[in-house]
Amino acid sequence: MTGDSHATGTSGTTGSTSGSTSGAGSTVASTPAPATPPDPTLTSASRRRPGGRAVGLVLWVLGGVVLAGLWSRTALTDPDTSEWSTFAMPAATVDVDGSPVRVTAVHPVPPLPEITGVWHQEMADLARRAHDEPLPQVLLGDFNATYDHASFRAVLGDRFHDATRTAGRGLNLSWPVGERVPTFLDLDHVVVDAGMRVDDLDSLVVPGSDHRALAVTVQVAP
Repeated sequence: MTGDSHATGTSGTTGSTSGSTSGAGSTVASTPAPATPPDPTLTSASRRRPGGRAVGLVLWVLGGVVLAGLWSRTALTDPDTSEWSTFAMPAATVDVDGSPVRVTAVHPVPPLPEITGVWHQEMADLARRAHDEPLPQVLLGDFNATYDHASFRAVLGDRFHDATRTAGRGLNLSWPVGERVPTFLDLDHVVVDAGMRVDDLDSLVVPGSDHRALAVTVQVAP
């Protein structure tokens, strides 16, 4: 790769996860489930990670009462906003130095007792869609799952890797934040395709969110 860039995203009270693909100045980031839509006049200078590059708003998807979005410095193409899950999980393709990369904002329902079956089904559908996609991929968001869940490991399969583990960072405890109990679950993940390299990973506090954000820089090609 000829360049290295960083991206980060923010969200509201439901969750916050972001990732970036790096190439010659091209980045993509995602933040699932913000509490309110971001300012449509967002400029490249309005949100920055120290030492990194700016992220702008490209796609905003409304799914029921939960919002999900993909953010990118470069154009997103072939968007998929099909309603296959309870919460919106939009996907799109970003060009990284001539290499197309498919990015999906992930947010299945939580595995509460009354909807555990729905959660299992949405995780299974996510795994199937991810493994059926031939393009290199980055999946990122509030998975409402930890590595201890078989359903999350099924998403990884023998193709994908959890960026936190790839970076040798162990657990990324991301939820809950600002509650009476300490942060004790790693629900938020950036999942990368085989062959991608994780160069940088930060866990960030997002004002107003009950999740920590995860900012990741990924080299998508050697």
